[in-house]
Amino acid sequence: MLNEQIAHQTSMMRVINSLSNYAYIVPAMRDAVALALIGFDQISTIAQMKAAQKAVDDALIIIFEEAQAQNLAAVRQVAQAEVVAQTAILANAGRAIDKLAYTKILDRALERPVKVGGSNGYQKTEDMFAQAAASIRNKAGQTVAGGYYGNESIQDIKSAIYGTSTSGYKDGLAATAKRDFETITKTQASAAENQAKVEAFKASGSEGYVYNSITDARTSSVCRTLHGRKYIWGEGRNPVPPLHYNCRSSIVPYYSDQPNDLVGVNYYDWLEKQPAPVQNEVLGETLGKVFRNSGITPDEFRKVSTNRFAEPLTIAEMASKDERIAKYLQP
Repeated sequence: MLNEQIAHQTSMMRVINSLSNYAYIVPAMRDAVALALIGFDQISTIAQMKAAQKAVDDALIIIFEEAQAQNLAAVRQVAQAEVVAQTAILANAGRAIDKLAYTKILDRALERPVKVGGSNGYQKTEDMFAQAAASIRNKAGQTVAGGYYGNESIQDIKSAIYGTSTSGYKDGLAATAKRDFETITKTQASAAENQAKVEAFKASGSEGYVYNSITDARTSSVCRTLHGRKYIWGEGRNPVPPLHYNCRSSIVPYYSDQPNDLVGVNYYDWLEKQPAPVQNEVLGETLGKVFRNSGITPDEFRKVSTNRFAEPLTIAEMASKDERIAKYLQP
């Protein structure tokens, strides 16, 4: 079953990336803002500034409502696909889920609020996206105001909002909106996907799950630490991805009566086999040298590099936990 789960996760990542494509946002904002400001030769009064702000905001509201509809549809589609997939994968492994549990699993997956990184509390899917859209609208309004007070031309204001052709329109607020919307949708879809896994695994009789991170140079510090760790339902903290924006990690079920080759696998065992430049890319040059030369094992490095919440520690904090690191860092 492990191989099926991992292969399925690879497929789901492609689906999520496809559904999280907001490439149309940049040209849509360019055309809408150009049309909204077509009647303004120059913003030279407060009244004109406020009128221009309203015209731009009204145009963005329409675009962002469409974007939010895409966001909600993407999250629901991923959740539904995951429930269907897990129903089949678990049944093939002799861990069939009661068909009556399907709707409950889907509802729980869609209800899961998202909290990542240093964000303030948990947020519902629709609130998280709406907040990002509101932030872009606010910045667009500030851009118009800044253009007025800075005596900038209408073209300067337009370019600040939707970017310049010389940069491929990658230097304006429109490009920021595209990146933010894609990041949020990927993260929310991951939350729905992994919550569907949680509910499906529980319904199948699993005792817990194993944290599964993508092992490459892009793996985050928190996911590096959690990779291969086994968690039992109801015993202490059960971290379920996403734990940060654009998190690519997932979980696989754990059954005490079935071997799971992922249990105990250490990301740093993989990293130890990589050349020094890759190790430095992942850890930074100083930590890369500590990893290679201080005499600690990959598993010891995993334990000493984070706190009990799997949050990364500073080099000084690591040195205070292990005298070999402190000794190596001495001048």
